[in-house]
Amino acid sequence: MAAISNYAHFQEIFSGTGGESFPLDYYVFEDDLSGSQQGVQEMPEVIQFFSDVFGTYPFSDEKYGMTQLGYYGAIENQTNTITNNMLPSWFDVSVHELGHMWFGDMITCADWHHGWLNEGFATYSEALWEEHKNGWAAYQSNMAANQFWNSGTLYLENAQDTFNIFQSIIYQKGAYALHMLRGVVGDEAFFETLLNYAQNPDYMYKNATTEDLQETFENVSGLNLDYFFEQWIYDEYYPFYHYNYAQTSGNVLYASIYQAQEEIYGYRPVFKMPVNLKFTFLNGGDTTVTVWNDEQSQQFSFEFEDEVTEMELDPEKWILRKEVFNPNIPVGIENNTDDHSIEVYPNPYLEKIYIKVPPVYNGENILLSLYSANGTLIVEEPIKEGVLNTAGLPSGSHYYVIKISGNEITSGKLIKMGK
Repeated sequence: MAAISNYAHFQEIFSGTGGESFPLDYYVFEDDLSGSQQGVQEMPEVIQFFSDVFGTYPFSDEKYGMTQLGYYGAIENQTNTITNNMLPSWFDVSVHELGHMWFGDMITCADWHHGWLNEGFATYSEALWEEHKNGWAAYQSNMAANQFWNSGTLYLENAQDTFNIFQSIIYQKGAYALHMLRGVVGDEAFFETLLNYAQNPDYMYKNATTEDLQETFENVSGLNLDYFFEQWIYDEYYPFYHYNYAQTSGNVLYASIYQAQEEIYGYRPVFKMPVNLKFTFLNGGDTTVTVWNDEQSQQFSFEFEDEVTEMELDPEKWILRKEVFNPNIPVGIENNTDDHSIEVYPNPYLEKIYIKVPPVYNGENILLSLYSANGTLIVEEPIKEGVLNTAGLPSGSHYYVIKISGNEITSGKLIKMGK
């Protein structure tokens, strides 16, 4: 691609901390000269930052340049980006296209199925620059703008249609996938992986695939990340967490997480992810605990020395998700057994639940309530014959509560097999 005009040209020499030196050439319309000079004044600092994170600018034996086009967006031609303009308002675009010198020009996706390796990395480079320049809050704000709620897989199934490739998913969700990987493996392993990936001679000035990136992350972190890439790269959508918590008088806290996306939207029922739970205490302190959530309905217990006043799920948004506090979700029931003499069996069960009540409760009003995993009451019946027929109920996890004369005596979790 060529851009031709009676350009005004200005130049500076970049001198990197690694000893590299090369020209930065800018070609702009005369009317935009002053604004363009302001708009690129931080480019040497960005080049140095990216060189520190990804490895030395890959074309330091040549140059880096930008040429004004005056319309359209921008295209990351190797060593010379063509862009609409270089004014300060377009600085984020300038950062994005510079990121492509590493991811897109030095390492090119093997085919357009893996296009997110170009665009997701360049978009995430913008967020890293924001964090470097303006701090963590700026990084979070940048990532919030990249949340992607639509359908489609990050691995593009249709890579034959050129006009179908450069869609928002490979930019936004591509960047957010890297953000989530950072949350999964931790900062040290994440940045080591970025450097190893960008400086791997098997990929430098060559091609790479999603599998190559996964292998690099796994080699550095020591983790098996099949679950992550299967969910976030090759499948679509996101989890919708419903959560609840309760604390006993002994300061044992029970937290329940229910993934409701299948019930609400028809998405995959479970996203397996480490989930951060932040607890705020009455004394003003707080702590964050990471749990491994791999079931649609799951409960966790913690013992704290102080009363918990609030629980937040994934407060820093390390997961592309939606969440809501749902006080109806059963919580703490596995351990809420004031009287173990009442038996509820079998578990798992097929069509009938049997309840064995000791003679001491003869003549009392006994009520059994059965709840779905998301806390919806589905059955509430008095127990007379010691049996409850559940033939019409769907299979899956259910929770029961037995009350005698209005007082809760025991509760627990049951699993129904079959249909």
